[in-house]
Amino acid sequence: MILKKACTITLVLSILSGTTALAATTTNSNKNILDSQYQSEKSSELGMNLTQYTYSNAPEDNRKMYEENCKSIGKTVNLDDVIYVPSANKSNEVMYSNSTNSTFQNNAWALDNGNRIEFYLSGNWYTVYKSTYVGYSYTTSGIPVYLLQHLLILKGYDVGIMDGVFGSKTHSALINYQSSRGLSVDAICGQNTWSSFWW
Repeated sequence: MILKKACTITLVLSILSGTTALAATTTNSNKNILDSQYQSEKSSELGMNLTQYTYSNAPEDNRKMYEENCKSIGKTVNLDDVIYVPSANKSNEVMYSNSTNSTFQNNAWALDNGNRIEFYLSGNWYTVYKSTYVGYSYTTSGIPVYLLQHLLILKGYDVGIMDGVFGSKTHSALINYQSSRGLSVDAICGQNTWSSFWW
């Protein structure tokens, strides 16, 4: 049964990505992801639809927000930096299920796999370990921040734009989320906060 699911999922992913190998700078191989993802039926998925822009073609208000976020952490803005904006269609945006079928319609989702989170974003798989700290003085940009923003948006918190930059809106959203979940309110996403997204 697991092998049949893995073969079906591999075919679907191949069709969606246009290739038989899912590759990105920090990804696992197709086989490793499928092995870890479907080894247990307890794996939950959190997904949403996104519109992808680069800084150069993003709407003006999104560019300004991105500039502010970058300035707050001392990051230089590049024309090809990627910014994601959640779909305006909120009714179809959020999914939370133990099913392996419907989530492939989304172009961003996260799977809890014990000590790590498998994150699919616009055609690429990434692994973020729960030992990764996101926040000021820790990781402030990149895939772990995209993942945190994705999860906060799904839980109903306003991060502004999903730009992979830990700016003031992501900081505030994280504080509000931690407070509402009874977590230590330290504005740092660590192991307990990562895990709490699936409680």
